[in-house]
Amino acid sequence: MSSNEQITGIILLYIKGEELTPQQKEVLDNWLNKSAENQQLFSKITDSQFIKNELAQYYSFDLQKAWNKIYQLIEAKQNYATYKNKKQIWLQWAAAAAFAGGLISTVLLYNHAKNKSENNITVTKKNNDVPSPALSKAYIKTDNGKLVAVDSIKVNTVFKINDIEVMKNSDGQIVYTNHSNISSTNTLYNPRGSNIVTLVLSDGSKVWLNSESSITYPLQFDNDSLRAVTITGEAYFEVAKSKTKKFVVTTGNGIKTEVLGTHFNVKNYDDENTCGVTLLEGSVRVSKAQNSVLLVPEQQANYENSFSVKKVNIEKVVAWKTGVFNFEDDDLPTVLKQLSRWYDIHVQINNNVDNSETYSGIISRNLSLMQVLQILKLAGVHYELNQNTLIITKT
Repeated sequence: MSSNEQITGIILLYIKGEELTPQQKEVLDNWLNKSAENQQLFSKITDSQFIKNELAQYYSFDLQKAWNKIYQLIEAKQNYATYKNKKQIWLQWAAAAAFAGGLISTVLLYNHAKNKSENNITVTKKNNDVPSPALSKAYIKTDNGKLVAVDSIKVNTVFKINDIEVMKNSDGQIVYTNHSNISSTNTLYNPRGSNIVTLVLSDGSKVWLNSESSITYPLQFDNDSLRAVTITGEAYFEVAKSKTKKFVVTTGNGIKTEVLGTHFNVKNYDDENTCGVTLLEGSVRVSKAQNSVLLVPEQQANYENSFSVKKVNIEKVVAWKTGVFNFEDDDLPTVLKQLSRWYDIHVQINNNVDNSETYSGIISRNLSLMQVLQILKLAGVHYELNQNTLIITKT
């Protein structure tokens, strides 16, 4: 790792509020004491108002001119796109942004994504670009087949679906307001290219649905000992606590997750070979047929013929919910699957592309597809965007 990459990584840790090791502190101090220019740069990129201004300025740039400038500066400094086995996207982008005079790394965008109201930046669609989903395309399907678009439900206004009152609260969450003694079920679908949608179930449990996902649920949990829902795709649950009623999530391939009240993530897309259940707090039991495992926080159970359990990076698992792509030693097909669902595009990887190379980095999901692809290009990924098809030509 070069000195530029090392100091970039340390500064990003500092900005994110993570505690530095004594060795990292020493490297940072030495770098700061090396020149007045380093001190000035550090003051700027650790100033929240400066970052905010730079982000706003970035989005007002002519995109092509901005990237041409970055390319020129990269060539003048060093080639950040040549890694044989592991390509650290965020290191390259952070360094390129710093050399470009203030286009702060996508890791900084992660911090700002936590408060979108403070960073109300509009990205203009240009040429063949695909913007980040601004609205939800989600819809509710009742058990008699009626369809209702979620975005047609006005905030804090009651909407009737087959005499059932539904509203969207000020947080954008779908809430059923008169579900007592109603023994029917609904399904909430969130298609590809759609923003995250949130549902509050009758017991107060909250569910976040990722793109290309669905949840089928009763309007009222009338069973004395069970609260049961079914999902496809990926969902994050904050289950209301109950000492007597288990909450059970079942996936399409028969994986069951049982809890009394806790936070967890379930991922089970049809185009992926495994079903992953990740626990954030409390405990859950994950089972299929006669096989079962008990998880503790920061553990993930994956099922592929049998269960395997491992410790995982929680921030990576729930990154989709917090507004970022978080890649950690992920191969190219894994990276592209996330992009295809979020931007609703088809992906074609040519036969000469090396799919074994891995990528690590944090990129805001608020960026347009072309902006994300430009970052990947810095990591050596070559592509063509033909209408709604992304073609990866080589790496």
